[in-house]
Amino acid sequence: MRILSRFAFLMSLVFVASVAGGFDGDSDKPGANKPNRAKETPKTLVTPEMEAEATSFIRQNHPELVELLNQLKASNTTQYQQAVRDLSRAATTLATTAKSDPKKHVLDLKAWQVTSQIQVLAARMAMGRSPDVEAELKARLLEQIDIRLEQQELDRERTAARLERLDTTIAKTKQSRDEEAKKAFDKLAKSMPKPSPKKDSKAANTGAKKGEKADLK
Repeated sequence: MRILSRFAFLMSLVFVASVAGGFDGDSDKPGANKPNRAKETPKTLVTPEMEAEATSFIRQNHPELVELLNQLKASNTTQYQQAVRDLSRAATTLATTAKSDPKKHVLDLKAWQVTSQIQVLAARMAMGRSPDVEAELKARLLEQIDIRLEQQELDRERTAARLERLDTTIAKTKQSRDEEAKKAFDKLAKSMPKPSPKKDSKAANTGAKKGEKADLK
C-alpha cells in the first residue's frame, strides 16, 4: 500500500509540474505563464468534455501520460481532477497560441513536452535510481535548456524588430516636428470661435451724445 500511495503521489507531482511550466522563454520570471489558482474555483466540476480534451492532448503530445492519468484516476480522485483541469488549461492555452502565433506555439509545445518528460523521469528515478533513467533525464534537461534558448532568441529577434520600428518612428517624428506643430496650431486656430466685430468707439460716443441732447430738448 505504501508503494502504491507513493506512486500515486509522484504521479500527481508529474501532472501538476508538467502542465505548469515551460510555456515560453519568460517562464523563469516571477508569475510568468503560471496557473493562477486564485482565479479558479478549487472545486470546479470536471466535465466529460474536459476529461476528453485532457486525454486527447496527452495522447497526441505525451502518450505515456495516458496510462499514468488512468492510474491516478483510480488511486486519487482529487489529484486526478486537478490534473485534468491543468491539462485542459494547457491544451486551451496552446491551441490559442497556435492560432495567434504559430512560431511561438511550436516552441511552447516542445517546452511543454520536454518538461512533462522530465517530470515523469524524475518520478521514476525517485522510485528507484537507474543509469538508463539518469542518462535520459540528463539528456532531456539539456534539451529543455536548448528549447529555452530558442524561445529567448525568438524573443530577442522580435524585440530587435520592435526597436527598429521604434527608431524609424522616432526619426520621422524628429524630421516632421516643426511641420506637425504648425498643422496642430492651424487646426486649433480654425476650431476656435471667431470674436464678435467691435463697434467704432467714436461712432458709439457720438450716438450717445446725440441721445443726451435729444433728452434735454
